[in-house]
Amino acid sequence: MKKENVFEANLDKLGSSIWKQCDGTKSVKEILAVVTNEFPDEKNIDQRLFLFLQQLYALSYLRY
Repeated sequence: MKKENVFEANLDKLGSSIWKQCDGTKSVKEILAVVTNEFPDEKNIDQRLFLFLQQLYALSYLRY
């Protein structure tokens, strides 16, 4: 299945921040550090990060 080069998605602030960090150079641990620092009051941020990454992977928007 071929994906378009451009797509539109409605993301919350956390999802948008995670997506911007998925540049192919950062590890999950590094992304977690960035979003934890950016959203210090957010609960279960590690679980939300992992679920979001799994969804992106399932949709073939990222690979690891």
